[in-house]
Amino acid sequence: MIASAKFLDIDEVANAELGVTLMREVVEPRLDKRELILFDIAPGGAGYCAEIGAHLKDVFSIPACIMRDCRCGDSCYRCLRSYRNQWIHSRLDRHLVSQGLDDIVRLNWG
Repeated sequence: MIASAKFLDIDEVANAELGVTLMREVVEPRLDKRELILFDIAPGGAGYCAEIGAHLKDVFSIPACIMRDCRCGDSCYRCLRSYRNQWIHSRLDRHLVSQGLDDIVRLNWG
């Protein structure tokens, strides 16, 4: 979500304009048998999801670069931490996230 907000140049902290959820994929497995669903929260939609969909590779590549380039230990507010995920700060690992994002980009866009 933060990468999408950065890509769209909208508020990445409040980010009340984008929503995301995961759903079990039963037809053709993706993302380890899960389907990623993005949606506009703004009434009538703001068109953000279409923009994200058109640039999905960048949306995954941008945070991968942020994770790789950060000089913190496992995570910080520049790379992974936010107020919304404070309850799991001790479990966040930018190295694992970066590798996972790189894998998604490599497997989907070669």
